[in-house]
Amino acid sequence: MKRIIHMSDLHIGYKDFNNRFQTIIDNLIYIKGAEASKYVVIITGDLVEDANKTESYVIAQKGLDQLRAAGFKHILVVPGNHDY
Repeated sequence: MKRIIHMSDLHIGYKDFNNRFQTIIDNLIYIKGAEASKYVVIITGDLVEDANKTESYVIAQKGLDQLRAAGFKHILVVPGNHDY
């Protein structure tokens, strides 16, 4: 049976939220990394603060790639109004 890690409204690109996002990624890998395959990561809405800032998506992609590399193979992202 899979367990769910749910995140929402990350707003990457707003103030120091880039650092906060990276801290979340680092902590998930540190705490759950050995059991990563047991989890589904779901991110619902507002991954970035401003859809027009490409650098925010680069940071988001880097974090998601780190999760995949750590063994989190099931990652679902549902865009929010800030992501368009």
